[in-house]
Amino acid sequence: MKRQQQNQPLLRTVLPVTLIFCFRMMGLFMILPIFAINAQSYTHSSIKLIGLALAIYGLTQACLQMPLAYLSDRYGRKRIIIGGLALFAIGSGIAASTHDLLWVIVGRALQGSGAIGSTCLALVADLTTIEDRTKAMAMIGASVGVSFAIAFILGPIINTAWGLSGIFWFTAFMAILGIIIVGAWIPTPINAKPHTNWQSLKHVLKSRQLHILNSGIFTIHAILTGLFTVLPIMLTQQIKLSSGHQWLFYLVVLTGAFICMIPLLIWSEKQQKVKMSLLASMLTLSAVLFYFAIVPQTIISLTIALLFFFAAFSLMEAFFPSLVSKIAPNDQKGAAMGCYSTAQFLGIFVGGALAGLIYHHYGQTTVMMFFAGLATLWSGLLLFLSSPMRLSKKIFKLGQINRQIADQLKIKLMTINGVLDARILPDHGIANLTVDHTILDKPALTEVMQNYARVETH
Repeated sequence: MKRQQQNQPLLRTVLPVTLIFCFRMMGLFMILPIFAINAQSYTHSSIKLIGLALAIYGLTQACLQMPLAYLSDRYGRKRIIIGGLALFAIGSGIAASTHDLLWVIVGRALQGSGAIGSTCLALVADLTTIEDRTKAMAMIGASVGVSFAIAFILGPIINTAWGLSGIFWFTAFMAILGIIIVGAWIPTPINAKPHTNWQSLKHVLKSRQLHILNSGIFTIHAILTGLFTVLPIMLTQQIKLSSGHQWLFYLVVLTGAFICMIPLLIWSEKQQKVKMSLLASMLTLSAVLFYFAIVPQTIISLTIALLFFFAAFSLMEAFFPSLVSKIAPNDQKGAAMGCYSTAQFLGIFVGGALAGLIYHHYGQTTVMMFFAGLATLWSGLLLFLSSPMRLSKKIFKLGQINRQIADQLKIKLMTINGVLDARILPDHGIANLTVDHTILDKPALTEVMQNYARVETH
């Protein structure tokens, strides 16, 4: 009972922000399974513009993530989040009210300009304690996967009932609901501290390891958007699967992929085979795309191939943010996640735009071959990624100390073998350490800390 009571404030704080993340990501994912087919009936429709309409959301997201996070430091998180959701709602309304693809592109660009992901993460950091922050980020990360699965099933259902306009009206409704949640449910941070650290951003941009991970999330989202510029056409024209039955198809595929992915995720972490799993997953994406390029599909073969595709995609989607969080020092995690989100949305833009152009000039087979090659290329880049260490957090609760003592403690901690980062927060009475348990000198750590604190959380 006591533990439940301690967790209730965290749930009340993080759950509404998690819902906002879900609303935004569903707005992105819901149209993927059906847009390429439905948009063909619009005025000015062409495969190039269909790809651009899918992609433009990612471009405005990528361009505005960091600027809006900076503005939230100056003018308040909730104001920027409400403004971003309002832009998302307006863009959805424009896209829902037209049958001209050019205006759909305008609406999609406005949807993406509500780039509040980094601001939401900063808000969570404002409202949670150091001890609870990891749990909060995990909840938000899990919500993205849930949104993906729900959107792929719900999108075709809404499309069958109300068409593409119905999906856009639904996303507008979710954005308005999000504004209500921000105003009525999320508390206003008191003395919120800036999380847009431009000095940290410079250090993050120099990290080769983070470059590899950012290029990885760029690659898999470029592949996903590129694939879904073509896949709905394959399902409708080649497989002859009606839009009314596509939700069931995606339910089977995503459920099977989730069942396959979970044990692989657990095994990879437990056996410290994350790098090997990432390599195998990206090569799986490449193999599936090559298969689509050279072999005519049936409903059974397509289902099996996509099951492998989404299992591999979901595994990488889970590993990339975890690795970024482990590699980035504590005081650079915000900047690192901002760069990560920017790379993710740039991938969406590049994937959709290139897929539309390649399909228009060279056809479906070349689209699949191109993105298969992109996956293979990144697999080679992965060889330069250092094997992830067995990292974890150690949080010590300190007595009352001043800044001078905190600085002295940090110097002592950083000399201990296995302590990779130490952040001392005297105002909070917290010492937050990142340690590698495989080489940690535990006796030395105990000796240093026994005069300052006791372990509170692992």
